Amino acid sequence: MKSKYFIFVISGPSGSGKTTLIKRLFRFKKIKENLTKITTYTTRRPRKKESSDYTFVDISEFKRLKRRGFFIESQKIYKDYYGTPKKELLKAIKKSHVLLCIDYKGAKIIKKIFKDKAVLIFILPPNLKELEKRIRKRGEKEISLRLKRAKEEILNSKFYDFKIINKNLNVALKELKDIILRKIGS
Repeated sequence: MKSKYFIFVISGPSGSGKTTLIKRLFRFKKIKENLTKITTYTTRRPRKKESSDYTFVDISEFKRLKRRGFFIESQKIYKDYYGTPKKELLKAIKKSHVLLCIDYKGAKIIKKIFKDKAVLIFILPPNLKELEKRIRKRGEKEISLRLKRAKEEILNSKFYDFKIINKNLNVALKELKDIILRKIGS
């Protein structure tokens, strides 16, 4: 698909800080004016104090939407499903740069479809010990399963255009902002 705009795909293991970085990224006027965040659909339950990062649907609704071709990409992660709404993405990419927060399998699909317009950015934790600490702090269950998946995701980060180690939130935010502003033209 041809477009003059970029799709920035942000991925990383659970607990790497993706959501926090994205929220803070949109505090910058230049980002807010030039970037549209696409809201992912999911079947998982909302966490406490979670805002509108997702559209929450039940499994039967998600599967119905998937059968109808509603998603440009969708994945099952742990026991929940996640998907990117196709129509919303295609509409947004005609008017502005777009930001997606999806897993590495979805990122590969977006890269295949949008080729040089997809900019893949992977957020890494400083190390697995710190990641485990963050996961526990969030109250997540199945710690060993999440750490196993994190290792798989980190191995697949080799396909990404950029990697940011989120050891210090402000430093990681600056790196993320700089990558995006360089691409969209500051």
